[in-house]
Amino acid sequence: MMRKIIAICALVALPFVISNCSSDDTVIRNDADYIGVWQTDSLIYSFGTRTFKHLFNEMPPSDGQQNGEQTTNEVMTLTKKDASIVETTKNGIQQEPVKGIITNDVIIFNSENPRYTNRKILNYSKTDLRVEYNITMRGTTLPVTVTYKKVK
Repeated sequence: MMRKIIAICALVALPFVISNCSSDDTVIRNDADYIGVWQTDSLIYSFGTRTFKHLFNEMPPSDGQQNGEQTTNEVMTLTKKDASIVETTKNGIQQEPVKGIITNDVIIFNSENPRYTNRKILNYSKTDLRVEYNITMRGTTLPVTVTYKKVK
């Protein structure tokens, strides 16, 4: 008799248990959240089994660059469909803006310069943006994740 009562209780509770099990991984994103002006914060990359994180404003020079020529600040402006990026070197020299478009969370810059590869928007909130793209560093091309903080 006790087994029947437990079985009936389990059968009655089953729909409630199943209906309450849902994934919390689903992120509802509002396209407007990435619209704005973003400034670089850090650069993250993996090499072998190690992961490295650098503050963007402390980046070392790339191959062939003198200290001070490296980009230490990047400001990216995003609208719903357009992007522009302005880089500033450690010496304070501001580069010309590079324009691009945004399609399916991928920023495609209109530049022949290999530094402006396509950038995949990984995630964003009202204050933070993370993009991934390939860079060549010390002769090796690898994917990096760059984090940005919203300034406007």
